[in-house]
Amino acid sequence: MKNTQSEDSKIIRLMQLYIENRCSDKERDELLSWLKQTDCYDPIDSILNTHWERIMNEVRTPDQLREKELQNEFELIRQKIRGIKKLKKHKPSGLNWLLKVAAVILLLLGIGTSIYKLKDPAVTSITYTEFKSAHGKIKKIKLTDGTLVTLNSGSSLKLPNNFNNKSRFVQMEGEAFFDVAKNAEKPFIIESGDATVKVLGTSFNVKAYKEDKLMAVTVATGKVMVNIDAMDLQLKLLPNEHLSVDKNTSEFSKTTIEENNYSKWISGILYFDKEPLDDVIKELNRKYDKKVILSCKSCNQQISGSHDNKSLEAVIDAICFTTGLKYTQNRNTIIIHE
Repeated sequence: MKNTQSEDSKIIRLMQLYIENRCSDKERDELLSWLKQTDCYDPIDSILNTHWERIMNEVRTPDQLREKELQNEFELIRQKIRGIKKLKKHKPSGLNWLLKVAAVILLLLGIGTSIYKLKDPAVTSITYTEFKSAHGKIKKIKLTDGTLVTLNSGSSLKLPNNFNNKSRFVQMEGEAFFDVAKNAEKPFIIESGDATVKVLGTSFNVKAYKEDKLMAVTVATGKVMVNIDAMDLQLKLLPNEHLSVDKNTSEFSKTTIEENNYSKWISGILYFDKEPLDDVIKELNRKYDKKVILSCKSCNQQISGSHDNKSLEAVIDAICFTTGLKYTQNRNTIIIHE
């Protein structure tokens, strides 16, 4: 696929907008479409050279050793681009190739960040404050921007020391309900594994435990943009919309719900909607802080149902009745088996 000079200029402009996070939805889609199909890498080379020259001009008193490191990083990016061109002949899918290109752009952004830190001695490092909610506990946090966060059992939230300066960025593991304070100039961005959730001011639930097969986002008010890099997925969710993603198969479903049961855990209510039994057992371990073991060869049932502040034994009884499984208890350990 060959590009004319005008097309090259257009792609360079789109890449520049993309790197600076100023792309419209239409421009972003156009750039991604080009990246999936192109055999021409001149625009990428051009943008790399432009950035390198700008970066080095902005460094007032560059440390020679650090400058050499940055040059090596830059050359590594160039080699990766050349490698992409060769790999594309044998690429397994357009998606895989697109992710490689996305990685290159992220590396470029990383160089920009390094230079920024180099030229501004005041910006030396970012430190994080971590909030954790232990198993069997729920923790409520009020952030400096007024956002309210409720952490479910076995969850954590990491807050950078520059939060709410130029942006509102947090990292989360587990499950949390966010009631985000409105600020049109500073989007609230949550990173959890491969997923990124971006909002301006809204309330929603994110469930993304590292050990679970499913991750989910449920919107109560406002609208939410969800990006999952590994799946090349970007979706907008509106009130009462629920997104469920299978991390193993990359399958996802987006549904409209009549009642938001997915955040009732805040009131101590367990709610399952076609959840893998494995994930249900992990949730019981987190909520009740006891040891529940699933011991069977082919336990792949899906569990649905609601349990209102019931004891662990009552929930286990209901699960066994539904699945036909049995359980034995030895002190604080419960073993579910065939």
